[in-house]
Amino acid sequence: MDRLIPCLLTACALVAGCADSTDPGRGQRTPREQTPPPAEEPSDSPLVLWEYPSLPYSAQHMEYLRLLQSELGVSTAVMELPAGKKDATFRAEVNRHNEQARQRIETQHGQGVLGRIRQKAMDNWEAKVKTAREKAAELSNPPPGK
Repeated sequence: MDRLIPCLLTACALVAGCADSTDPGRGQRTPREQTPPPAEEPSDSPLVLWEYPSLPYSAQHMEYLRLLQSELGVSTAVMELPAGKKDATFRAEVNRHNEQARQRIETQHGQGVLGRIRQKAMDNWEAKVKTAREKAAELSNPPPGK
């Protein structure tokens, strides 16, 4: 029950403020996994970026996460503070894991790939917003003769 409330609050925040209801691929998105931290990750293990603590994301960041998965095969996992572990210690572990994952991603896909994916996500989002604005403008100002 203690885990359910924060998960529901995060889900509500994402649905209320971050999700784009006109996105046709919205139903295909899978929630970020909640997984316990493995003791050690072999270098050939799947690439997973960890998130701790769980944060609500903007729609632009959700696009970034979608592109990471679709283009690079990199997923994200929401981590929970293990029992008996201090918050600061666990944050340091998460940061260390993510830095190692970023290095592996850049080794496999090229230097600067994360920046390029982030820029592509921003460009995709801006194009989607521009299209929506143009469509709204067309609907509010129909051409003469209609």
